[in-house]
Amino acid sequence: MNSRIINERSLEFESVATSLLFELISARYERCSLMITANQPFGEWGRIFPDPAMTLAAVDRLVHHATIFEMNVES
Repeated sequence: MNSRIINERSLEFESVATSLLFELISARYERCSLMITANQPFGEWGRIFPDPAMTLAAVDRLVHHATIFEMNVES
């Protein structure tokens, strides 16, 4: 199985890290599985990615063909 799991809490969101995360999302888009856990809704991902266009593109690639499990529990 060629899949990756990413937890957004494990990354420090500096410009280099967010660029690498965006590149990973883009490279795997429609090619391989990718699972991301996050404690923030997509509407708040503008705090993760410094560029609004990058935020929109990353979320768009993630939710296209996605199965989203929303769990409203304490972490």
